[in-house]
Amino acid sequence: MNDLLATLLGIGVSVAQVLFWIWVVTAMMKHFNSKTFKHPWGKYLLYSVAVCVVLGIFYSITMPKSASKSTKAATTIYPTKITKISEAKDHYWVIEGTTKAPDKAKVLVTAEKKSNFNYGDNEGQSVSEASFARVHNGKFKVKADPMDIENADTGKTGQTTPVAIFATTKVKGDWSDSNLPKDWKKQKLTPVKLKMSQSQAKYMNDDDDDSSSSSNDSSDSSSSESSAVESARKQNDKSNTQKYYEALQKLPEESHGAIDKAYYDKNSEQAIIVIDDANLMGTDAQLKHNVRECWSIGQGIYEKYSPLPDKINGDFVVVKDSAGNELAHTGMLGGFKYSGE
Repeated sequence: MNDLLATLLGIGVSVAQVLFWIWVVTAMMKHFNSKTFKHPWGKYLLYSVAVCVVLGIFYSITMPKSASKSTKAATTIYPTKITKISEAKDHYWVIEGTTKAPDKAKVLVTAEKKSNFNYGDNEGQSVSEASFARVHNGKFKVKADPMDIENADTGKTGQTTPVAIFATTKVKGDWSDSNLPKDWKKQKLTPVKLKMSQSQAKYMNDDDDDSSSSSNDSSDSSSSESSAVESARKQNDKSNTQKYYEALQKLPEESHGAIDKAYYDKNSEQAIIVIDDANLMGTDAQLKHNVRECWSIGQGIYEKYSPLPDKINGDFVVVKDSAGNELAHTGMLGGFKYSGE
C-alpha cells in the first residue's frame, strides 16, 4: 500500500513539473517578440531547450526508481517468520512459516552457532521428498533431522539448538550441494530455537545404541574415536543418502518412461519402483522380464551408493504397478522374488 501511494505521489509531482515548464516556455514565447523568436530556427531552439528540460525532469524522477529496482533484484536472502514447529512420524522437526521470498525460492536451515560442525550446511529438506523445500504463495514447510541439526548421535529431552532459517533464490544445483550462499552470514537473521522432545531424544539414543550393540568389547575403541572422524563419517553417510534418494528420483527420466516413479519409503523402509503400465503388457515371460529389470535397477542404485546408514534399508526393493499392487520384492535371503510365489 505504501509503495502504491509513493508511486502515485511521484507521478503527480512529475505531471506538475512538466506542466510548469510548459507554462514557462509558453510565457517566454508570448513575452519575447523579437526577430529571434519569430525566425523559424529561433523557435526550434526554444523547443529544443524545452524538450531537454522535460527529459531532464523525467530522468531525475525515474533514475532513483530504477536504482531501487536494481537493489531489490539483487536481494537473494529473505528472512522468515516461523508460525509452527511440530514433529513428524520419523521424528524430524517440521517447521512452517511465512516469507516475502518469491515462489519457488529455496528454504534452507543451518546451525546458527559456528561451534557446530554443520554450521553453514543446509540441513533442511522438503516434507514430501529428498529435495529442497520451496516457497509457495509466501508460505513454506521444511523438515530437519535432529541428528544433523545437533551434529550428535545422542540427544537429551528439552535441549535446544538455535538455527537460522531463510529463503534464497541464489542457491543452484542439486539438493546434495548443501553449501549456503556466502552472504547469508551478513544478514541479521533471528535465530530459531528447536527444542528436542522426549521421542526425538529416544530416536537419537536408540539409533546410537543399535549401531554400537554389536560388541561390548568395541565400546572402548569407539569412544576413543575423535569427533572429527565421526563427523566425517556422518557427512559421508549423509552425502550417500542424498545421492541415493536423488538417483531414485531420476529413474523415470533415465529409463525413458519404463519406470513411472521411484522413491524410498521411510515408513515401510523400502525402495519403491513403480513400473509403467505399458511394460506390463505382452506375454507372461515378457512381463516377468520387465519387472525383474526394474528390480535390478533398484538394487544397482543401492549398491552404487553403499554404505548407507543403518536406518536406510535400500537393499529391500519392491516393484509395484500404478495401482499400488506389489509385483515383486527382495526375498528374505536376498535376490529377486515374484510376489505370490
